[in-house]
Amino acid sequence: PAAADGPYIALLDTGVAQAHPLIQPHLDEGDLHAADPAWSTGDSDGHGTQMAGIALYGDLVEPLASSAECPVPHRLESVVLLPPAGQTEAHLYGWVTANAVHAVETAQPGRRRIFTMMTTTDGTTSGRPSEWSATIDRLA
Repeated sequence: PAAADGPYIALLDTGVAQAHPLIQPHLDEGDLHAADPAWSTGDSDGHGTQMAGIALYGDLVEPLASSAECPVPHRLESVVLLPPAGQTEAHLYGWVTANAVHAVETAQPGRRRIFTMMTTTDGTTSGRPSEWSATIDRLA
C-alpha cells in the first residue's frame, strides 16, 4: 500500500466495506466517514465497495494473470453520500455533497486528495446547471 502521506482518493458513494481483503490495506478505519453523522460508514449496498476496487486497482485482468506485485500508489477515504435507507430529496443533493466533503476535509485537513463521486441524478432536466452542480463547482 501507499504511504500514509501519499495521495488519497476520497470516494463519495454508498460507503466501503473496509474489511474487504483487497481494500483493507489501503483504507484505514479512521478514513470512513458519512455526510450525515447519524448514518453508518459501512457500505449499504455494495456499490461503493465495487467503486473502491476500481479506484484502487482499475482492471484486474492483467494483475490477476501475473505473479508480479501490483503497486497501488494511493490510498482511499470513504464518505457515505447516499442514505442507507430511503433517498435524499433532489433539492438537498448539493447540501449533502458539501457535508460529505466537509466531513473528510475536517477529519484530515491538508491531505493531498482528489474527490470522486460515482453517482448522478435521474429524471428530466432542463439542461441548465443545477444547485448540485453549482455546489460541486463551488467546492472545487
